[in-house]
Amino acid sequence: MATSSGAAAPTSKTSRQHTFRPRTPWQNANLLQHLATIDLSSRPDPEELSRTPDPQAVYDSFYASGLALLEEYYPERTTVTSRDPSYITPVIKARLRLKNRLMRAGRVDEAGALARQIGRDITRQSKRQLEKIGSNTNEQWKAVRQLVRQREPVACPGITADSLNRHYASMSNDDNYEQPPKKDTVAERPGWKHHVTDYQAFMILDTLQHTATGLDKLPTWFLRFAAPVLCGPVADIINLSLSTSTVPNQWKRACIRPVPKTPTHS
Repeated sequence: MATSSGAAAPTSKTSRQHTFRPRTPWQNANLLQHLATIDLSSRPDPEELSRTPDPQAVYDSFYASGLALLEEYYPERTTVTSRDPSYITPVIKARLRLKNRLMRAGRVDEAGALARQIGRDITRQSKRQLEKIGSNTNEQWKAVRQLVRQREPVACPGITADSLNRHYASMSNDDNYEQPPKKDTVAERPGWKHHVTDYQAFMILDTLQHTATGLDKLPTWFLRFAAPVLCGPVADIINLSLSTSTVPNQWKRACIRPVPKTPTHS
């Protein structure tokens, strides 16, 4: 294939699998219908909860319940993508396939509505990529060209995410580490039973910014959508963390994904 730079672009396509969770209006409706049946009156008393011998078990129970709802109402799907432009996410590609099925079935109006939604998704995805570019004109046009025609990523032979994780884990390990004594992290005030109220937890969940899903596997869109019900348990585990001077293991884990700061080669 001829290019403006004179270099031949690769014609062979490589495929890889992406796992994602599709979201449809009927899935959202089913989850809301289930959340409406949950009885929140049986929540434990804050003082009783603070005397639990194993706070981590309470944290694990919350995440297990949240993940069970996520798996039941938004099961994972796997789609195969090839050398597509960077703005084509697995969700967008799944919607493109659905639009094609609707067109073949003669459901033109539904396919047209979905096409407009896909266009908005592509615009939003491209905008996110271009927002990371500074005022340098060359960098801006380079990003535009990458959006127009996706290039092959630069390979780093011998270096994988697992090898880097093992390297940094070995450097950060301290054999002489001793667990420090627990101390109060919140000053007691008369009449306080809640350090964080349900309303405060709801506002925290409802204003979460769109970020990638962490190692706890609960995406931000799910926490925002179920905030009216999850705000109570979230307030409980925050108050438990403050009153017992413990931090859930789910909040102390991180995954480092290094990105090479090298230009993409043809």
